[in-house]
Amino acid sequence: GENPELDEAVEAFLRDTRSVYEEYEEGYMDPDAALWTIEGHLDSLEGALRERNGNDERN
Repeated sequence: GENPELDEAVEAFLRDTRSVYEEYEEGYMDPDAALWTIEGHLDSLEGALRERNGNDERN
């Protein structure tokens, strides 16, 4: 894509969120921990998006 950093962030979010879901389904993670972990992944993805938008505005 046009923004490899954002592409990487999306791929990491999908991979990491799927991993949390699988751990939860297998009983390795409780619901609160799963949601807290996914929130961290969302924060990372939002940060990458904000960074991209900031870079777009500067160009």
